[in-house]
Amino acid sequence: MSFAKDQVIPQLYQIAKDLPISIKFTFGLISIWCLLKIFNSFRIYYSHRLRHLPIYTLAVPGSKIYVVNSPELITAVQKSKTLAFAPLEVQLARRLFRPSTHGGNEMTSNTNTEKGERGLYSDGIDAIHAALLPGEGLDEMNRIAIQNIAASCDKLDSRAGAPPVRIKLMQWLRHEITMATTNSVYGPMNPFKDPKIEAEFWNFEHNIGTLIINVLPSLTARKAHLGRERMAKAFTEYFARKGHESASVLVKNRFKVCADYNLSLEDTARFEIGGVIAITVSTIPAAFWMLYYVFSKPEILALLRKEVGGVLETTNFDDTLGSITRTLNITKLRTACPLLTSTFQETLRHGALGASIRLVVEDTIISGQYLLKKDCVVQIPTHVVHFDPSIWGSSVDDFDASRFVPGHTRLTDAQGKQKKKAPPGALRPFGGGKNLCPGRHFAATEILALVSMILMRYELYVVTASDEHQHRDGEWAMPKSEKSSLAAVVREPDEDTEVEIRLREGYEEGRWAFRLDDSELVFAIDDD
Repeated sequence: MSFAKDQVIPQLYQIAKDLPISIKFTFGLISIWCLLKIFNSFRIYYSHRLRHLPIYTLAVPGSKIYVVNSPELITAVQKSKTLAFAPLEVQLARRLFRPSTHGGNEMTSNTNTEKGERGLYSDGIDAIHAALLPGEGLDEMNRIAIQNIAASCDKLDSRAGAPPVRIKLMQWLRHEITMATTNSVYGPMNPFKDPKIEAEFWNFEHNIGTLIINVLPSLTARKAHLGRERMAKAFTEYFARKGHESASVLVKNRFKVCADYNLSLEDTARFEIGGVIAITVSTIPAAFWMLYYVFSKPEILALLRKEVGGVLETTNFDDTLGSITRTLNITKLRTACPLLTSTFQETLRHGALGASIRLVVEDTIISGQYLLKKDCVVQIPTHVVHFDPSIWGSSVDDFDASRFVPGHTRLTDAQGKQKKKAPPGALRPFGGGKNLCPGRHFAATEILALVSMILMRYELYVVTASDEHQHRDGEWAMPKSEKSSLAAVVREPDEDTEVEIRLREGYEEGRWAFRLDDSELVFAIDDD
């Protein structure tokens, strides 16, 4: 395999330059699927061999793809109006969710506002952004989510005299975050309250790559196809029973846009599956990796407990139970815990996967130097940018929890001089430009609330197996992550980690709660 990479892969590349031939855009998502598989397979190769190139060309069947590594060029790509994500996204949505002819035509019509400002796609994006802006609607979603998280954590408390709770960490996070998130978004009639629908969604997500080819999916992509069809049926029933009327503003907004374009309930339901992907798939592995990095590094755990403990509110109630309530104020976490936020950002720097993709809708020159030809594709591989030593300095491979704390930096430029911060576009787990993920604030609140609750309340011990018995106090071994779903923006562990949960000494008694005040504040995640 090493020989194949060394001999074959370099022949696919050349530094981007004027191309004498304009390639007709026949594209097809098989090319994207192949490209994503290549990037997942050869990530290490790209990192070590090609990251020094600001831009180069990758030849794939039916097209050519410009791969952009330089933060300066990334910023130029994000600002360009002729490099568009929408045409690619709607083609992907049409294949993955299989709407009717009318629904598909509405989705793909005027996606790049070439016929004016409005269309189903652009109106849908605007509706999502409006719902997820800091304010009342987002706060209400966050409140429901963190209440669910608090209830999930309560279940980890071992009863007096009972053995400690043991869980498969990724499995536990997948279920609890799925339910917390979907309850907050879909309301009392949440379809995911049916365990079968939850299972069908994850069958769909784990096998999503097979659907992209879209050739006899009932045979060639059976698990994903059946999961999609059963979810579509469940969401059709949800909308028919007017479940959206008691749901979040996010669902209400999306439903209204679909109704405005005369989409059927089934088409509305099919497109809603994409909404579930957006709100769950990357949140779960991000929470896993943050817990891994925090609990596998005792020095970081101690510092975070001190920082988060500074905003922990403890109330003693003078009642017959003599109870104590410990409250984590999310609003204070946002303003007074820079190390917590930095640890989250560093987790995403290490864990982010995938790439941002744009279609060149007309010949475009970026940075006054590189000509990108119409109907080709631009790709920004997140992993390469996140591990470029010219951006992050000599500590690029280290997990530095304080890397993003204001005023603290180990960043150096090419001459070894210190920089105040990474350049715009360098940290991009949520994408960038006008395609910056609108749900980033919701996801950050959910993850940081969960991690804060667990690190303040519990000790986590890895359980290791021997031939004769299981025992705790095992090492936090770094799981491999080579089998992540194509839908994942954060890499997923290939194997789960079993942990034993014990209450922290001195925190055995009392109740725990979250508090979220009305606020326009959000966690200070880099939006460049």
